[in-house]
Amino acid sequence: MKNMIKDEKSLQIEKNIMFVSTIYDSFEALEETLDKLKIDESRILITKAKKKFADEVIKYAVDNNIYVSADKNFETKRISLN
Repeated sequence: MKNMIKDEKSLQIEKNIMFVSTIYDSFEALEETLDKLKIDESRILITKAKKKFADEVIKYAVDNNIYVSADKNFETKRISLN
């Protein structure tokens, strides 16, 4: 039962990471589009939005005790979305 709860939590974290990555990619695409259109004023807003979004993601991770170990020997499984 304990492993099932752990697996469910890990699956939810993976889904959250994919969702956050998708939103961040959208910010990047918008920023790239604004660059091509030479709309510099809007870049400031995008930069602020990205920072605010990152702050919220970090706050959520802290509030839910989601963290990555600072141990250099900590094994991670990388998920590539590209």
